[in-house]
Amino acid sequence: MMPVPGAGTARGTAAPGAFPADLRDAPSSREGALSCSDRKLRLTRLNTELVDDKAGYWAARMREPGFSVAGLTRNPGSEITDPETKVRFYKLLTNYHREGGPSPDPARLPALMELLKEEKSVADECSSGPLPGLLPAPAGR
Repeated sequence: MMPVPGAGTARGTAAPGAFPADLRDAPSSREGALSCSDRKLRLTRLNTELVDDKAGYWAARMREPGFSVAGLTRNPGSEITDPETKVRFYKLLTNYHREGGPSPDPARLPALMELLKEEKSVADECSSGPLPGLLPAPAGR
């Protein structure tokens, strides 16, 4: 078992399954906030519930005059983690875009907008990119 500074026994090793609070998957800005893992699970559930509306939303956006994928920071659907939901999303998106499919249900539009907002927030706050100080040294040094 690897030593964990300031955690576990006097020898500096953590008990199995015990982690100090500062080794969570992401910092929380407010007391009682969901962890990144919990937020991602919630997004998985919401994507499954709203997949038809989300595909309709993106198909409509892609049909807008002047729309360009170059203006996107993430590919639509890339944030969907459940493989079955992702396949369904891309099938629906292709069909809706080609055939001028339905726009999102107006009653579900607020939930869809909240989903898109939360996806961006989770992507920004729960990124699994490299940690500062762990980047390789520049060549030549």
